[in-house]
Amino acid sequence: MAGTVNKLQKWAGTLTPEDKSPTTAMGETPTAPTRASIRLTEGGPGDHRCRRPGQIQKQQQKRNNELTSELPHRKPRHLWTSHIHHLAPPHPMSPQDLPTQECGTALCLSVYVITFVLGFPANTLAFYTFCSKVRHKATPIDILLLNLTISDLLFLLFLPFKMQEAVNNMLWELPYPLCPLSGFIFYMTIYNSTFFLTAVSVERYLGVAFPIQHSLKRRPLYAVAASVFFWIFSFSHLSIVFIMPFIGTEDQPIQTGAEPNATTPPSHPEEVCYDNFSEAQLEVLLPVRLELCLVLFCIPFLICSFCYINFIRILSRLQHIDRRRRLRAIGMALGTLLVFAVCFGPYNVSHVVGFITWKNPQWRDKALLCSTFNACLDPLIFYFSSSAVRGTVGGVTGALKARLSTCLSCRTPKRSEDDSQSKQGQINAI
Repeated sequence: MAGTVNKLQKWAGTLTPEDKSPTTAMGETPTAPTRASIRLTEGGPGDHRCRRPGQIQKQQQKRNNELTSELPHRKPRHLWTSHIHHLAPPHPMSPQDLPTQECGTALCLSVYVITFVLGFPANTLAFYTFCSKVRHKATPIDILLLNLTISDLLFLLFLPFKMQEAVNNMLWELPYPLCPLSGFIFYMTIYNSTFFLTAVSVERYLGVAFPIQHSLKRRPLYAVAASVFFWIFSFSHLSIVFIMPFIGTEDQPIQTGAEPNATTPPSHPEEVCYDNFSEAQLEVLLPVRLELCLVLFCIPFLICSFCYINFIRILSRLQHIDRRRRLRAIGMALGTLLVFAVCFGPYNVSHVVGFITWKNPQWRDKALLCSTFNACLDPLIFYFSSSAVRGTVGGVTGALKARLSTCLSCRTPKRSEDDSQSKQGQINAI
């Protein structure tokens, strides 16, 4: 009898509160089960005396499944941990977690450093040469190339700000007014280069196609007026960089360059420099970019291509020009077209793609990196375009060679004297 009571207590401990106190249809609580009823009840502790072991195991497994479905908190731990990332509540991302640029920090920083190291000395040398040339005898092409050099130097002077942004994982930690200013200089250099390179191509083409008429009407004042117009035209179009921060972003989701479909509240908009745009800003910015592509890139590129293709065709038919001069002129023309295609082409194509898809292309930042090489390639155009630059470069290289030979000649006698003294000491020791 005592064993039966212990089994009853053990069986009662496995029941839920609902199983311990069931109610009938009339709301009455039945009396305590008798020993016989316990034996006949399915799943009772005494049921193993009248059923097979296989049936007992199946009923126990069925009972465990029912308990697991009714009590989800009894589910094994590993079932929860395997789906914990689905059950965790979403949390807002901080500005540092938001993707800002598709290109990596190392790629951006390496491109900026290479551009600065190669471009700054070359453009400084070109600036000195053109200033000296313009003081003595100004020509239209020298004035145009001087303005192009000034534009490149402005870009290179503001390039350390972009380096610092790349070091900080594309987050802007400098005073925020420097952000639109550096962006303005960055973009203005691109379109200033297209204008001045196109003007140089027109100057070269007119000098070859219409030599007499062009020489009679060639005035430096025209080049000065064209340069002023180019600066004003670029400034007026790219002033959108200063206007964009004032377009309302209070109730608009922010779209990032690397994740166009991601939205986030416009909190801390100053963390990223000119990269996150709201829907209201994109409605203004994308049509302006398309206009920049058509007016400030496509039209100059077509003019430049027409001028240099005909320039090369005419030079190939002239027999009185020596081969070296012809190759130098063709190299200048091909170098200019290469700058247009490689440096400016991808960036302006991103404007068209962005207008069609109505969002920032994911590869736009890489296309913008290509335009930074313009500051390195422009000095090559200066070298082929101006005899003064070639003379300055030749003088600098000659001075460096002379200095290097002098240093080597100073070290050679010292080494010979040391060798003679060491030999004399060996003889004396013997």
